[in-house]
Formats: sequence, C-alpha cells, structure tokens
Amino acid sequence: MFSGLGYSQTSEVNEADLVLLNTCMVREKAARKVFARINEIKNEIRRGQSRPASDNRLPVFGVMGCVAQAEADRLFERSRDIKMVMGTQAISRLPALMEQLDKGFSRVIDVRLSKESEFLELEASSRQTKHIAYITITEGCNKFCSFCIVPFTRGRERSRPADRIVDEAKALGGAGLPGSLSAGTERQQLRPERAVPWKCGKSGFRPFCAREWR
Repeated sequence: MFSGLGYSQTSEVNEADLVLLNTCMVREKAARKVFARINEIKNEIRRGQSRPASDNRLPVFGVMGCVAQAEADRLFERSRDIKMVMGTQAISRLPALMEQLDKGFSRVIDVRLSKESEFLELEASSRQTKHIAYITITEGCNKFCSFCIVPFTRGRERSRPADRIVDEAKALGGAGLPGSLSAGTERQQLRPERAVPWKCGKSGFRPFCAREWR
C-alpha cells in the first residue's frame, strides 16, 4: 500500500515524511498518550540532523485505531500537528486520504463504520515477520458489554470470507512462513460465507484453519 504511494519504510524518525500512530482505547489515558508521543517525535526531529537546515517542516502526523474512531475530529482541536484521522475501518482508504492532503486539504478524516465485511488484503511479501503471521478472520463485536468500547470503535461483528482466509494462509505458506495465528475481537464467532476444505501441503505449513468449516 505504501510503496504504491511512493513511500518506503524508515527506522529513523528524522527521515519520515509520514508518521502513523496506531492507538488503543483499552489502555488508560489513551488520547493523552497520543499527544505526548507526537511531542516526543517532534523534539526528536528538531534535535536530529538528517533534514537539511532549510527544511524544518514536520512530517504528516496521522492517528489511526480506536482513539481515532472515538475522538474523531476532536483530535484536530487538541493538536494542530495532526493532519489525518483514520478510523478502524479506514485503513484501506489511506491512499485516498493521502491524495486529499496532496491536493491541498489541510486535514482529512475518515471514521465511517460499515456492517459490510471489508477487510484489508495484504500481500504475503509485505509481512515484516519471518516466523509467525497474523491473519485477520473477524472484526467488531455485537455484545455491547457495559465496560467495553469495542462495539463503538470497531463496529458490529463481521466475518471474513473463508476462501480469502485460506488463500492468505496458502500464500503465507508459499512465502516460507512456518505458521500463522488467527486475529480478531471475537474469533469464536467466525461465520465464514462458505465452507472451504483445507489440507496441509508438502511445505508442512500448518495454518489455524486446519479443519473444514461447516
């Protein structure tokens, strides 16, 4: 996704043109930690020497995840440095948001929630881990527990189609990863749209979906 936008990963924050902060509302004082982290990055950049002296601009700061979904445009009010707010279901729309910034929009936001089973599809080659990969099988929750914010920030329960799960597991096995772990808020609630039988191949790759859904 990022390579298609002309970006490449860097381990040096001084070189970054785009900084995305992935957030979690379960942790205490989550929003406050976002602003503290942005200030830390700004101070680190100002101390760094990677950028030319004439180029003192800061990178584009974007907030994603549950804090972005819950706080929405209030994040803009609390920090002028934040240029992008991207909700939990907006990751796949990142290119469109970046395009809006390139066209001159000062700030962009997308916190739409949908009941549709939209899942971000990743290429096996884009994985950074060498041993275990996470495969998203469900998102959201329908339980609405009194102490939990997940249904409000992650949306209603959605299951990823079975054929896409299996295809991703096969691709990861073909890429040499020895195994995978299923990821999702309510994994036991997986309701794939259609059954897909799976048999482990010669590669010995054993995905979580080693049984047939019925």
